[in-house]
Amino acid sequence: MITGERANFIAHDWVDALNQRDLERVLRIYSDSVRHTTPCVTRSGKNHFTIRGKRSLRQYFAKTMQTRRSVFFEIEGIMTGVDSFSIIYKTNNRKKGLEVMFLDEEGKVYRSFAYYN
Repeated sequence: MITGERANFIAHDWVDALNQRDLERVLRIYSDSVRHTTPCVTRSGKNHFTIRGKRSLRQYFAKTMQTRRSVFFEIEGIMTGVDSFSIIYKTNNRKKGLEVMFLDEEGKVYRSFAYYN
């Protein structure tokens, strides 16, 4: 089971790294074989919604950080489950999001889902 303390640490580290546009720090929490599903993938020219592997996730986050330089994130809540946790956040442009992250035995995110309003 994921503790609230662990989820809190990962969530705040992730959001802080995104706000600082620190790509390497963002990617540190993910496993090499990560699968990330998000409706935003279609904006990057893909015809599916799941990014497979850290190399592809790197490209996705790099492009997002480059094109959305004025967007900053603020955590509104963190919820824990058995093998996953969720981050509820808002952005400075009044959008809301939810990230659900599943951790492997090494504590790395191997599966994640993004939801937006």
